[in-house]
Amino acid sequence: MELWDTLIYPGMKKAILGVLMASHESLFNTRKNAFELYGADFMLADDLSPWLIEINSVPLMSNATETYRKMSSQVMEDTVKVIFDRQEKPNADTGMFELIYKQNPFKFLPVITPDILIRGKILQDEDDDG
Repeated sequence: MELWDTLIYPGMKKAILGVLMASHESLFNTRKNAFELYGADFMLADDLSPWLIEINSVPLMSNATETYRKMSSQVMEDTVKVIFDRQEKPNADTGMFELIYKQNPFKFLPVITPDILIRGKILQDEDDDG
């Protein structure tokens, strides 16, 4: 359990946070009262350091195996705790969910894409070899 607490779990959180920080502008939408649930897949190297393989926008929530059934049930139960319970009590239990980063809310600026006009000019005479 010591390696989980000192190496594996902190490394997983660091990898997920790095992806979220690098892509937060494209991940978060401006719709109020909406959320998305993502899943992250990891593998462990020979030294047990975690390597992020992928992040899924549609994580597998299945009853295919006992492990998936337990995990999916826990995620759904804890998601309800985060969404509903925390609205009434900011310090309410969030189950297995853990806040790993907090920042002030930011406003999204509208993306303005004006028409772009490109004009070209020949820099060298076509008959010139040089």
